[in-house]
Amino acid sequence: MYLFHSINFGMVVLTWLVHWIAYPAFFFFRTEDLGRWHGFYSGRMVAITLPLMSIQGILSIWFLFKDFQVFTLAYFISVIATWVITFAYAVPYHVKISNAEDLNNDIKKLLRVNLLRSWVWTIIFLLGLAYTLL
Repeated sequence: MYLFHSINFGMVVLTWLVHWIAYPAFFFFRTEDLGRWHGFYSGRMVAITLPLMSIQGILSIWFLFKDFQVFTLAYFISVIATWVITFAYAVPYHVKISNAEDLNNDIKKLLRVNLLRSWVWTIIFLLGLAYTLL
């Protein structure tokens, strides 16, 4: 359970830090500087988030089959939702930001998408706590 709660809590903290600190900082970069910084930032964030998301995905499947109930199903669906939001919406905005197509607009859209993703990860964390406490 320690790994389960650690991963869930880690994703909540990480996503809210990114939402309130990292992404808004993009507005302060000049276009040419943001392109260089974004490549540096994105590569390192993938190295942190992809393993955490993968472990969370594996755990969601394991709990679903180990103990099928409302909490484990809701947890699984929420984890799938973060993957869909990330790869269908957030990643394409990161690509646009790297290409400096429409920076201010794309950063605003990324912030909106990440707000949803942050709330879903918060729900995942709360579902995980509820699962172990109830």
